[in-house]
Amino acid sequence: MNPEIKERWLKALRSGEYKQGTGWLQMDGKYCCLGVLCAIVADEIDLPVEERTDVTNATIVTYGRPNDKTDTDLPNKVVEYVGLGSSDPVVEVATDYKRTLSNLNDNGMTFLEIADIIEREL
Repeated sequence: MNPEIKERWLKALRSGEYKQGTGWLQMDGKYCCLGVLCAIVADEIDLPVEERTDVTNATIVTYGRPNDKTDTDLPNKVVEYVGLGSSDPVVEVATDYKRTLSNLNDNGMTFLEIADIIEREL
């Protein structure tokens, strides 16, 4: 992973500026850890960002171009730009215990805990 972008991502996750949410990259102003990464690089890679309202009146943010549009995983353009091998990287949480970042995010791990794992694993 690009070290400069990694540092910016870690800083953003640890900053307290982003409220943590689950299920989506960004919904109703709350972010998945992957959504934070999209938010910090979107402008510099001209990544389209669209908002839509779902049937429950939640505002969901979608990132990417029509053939690479997503609201749950990293778009390919972000994966390539930041130098990750996956749209939802697998990290080792403990010895012989691996999970995707979105799984950690959606199952109760805080941004601070996730940042520590990203710092060590990516």
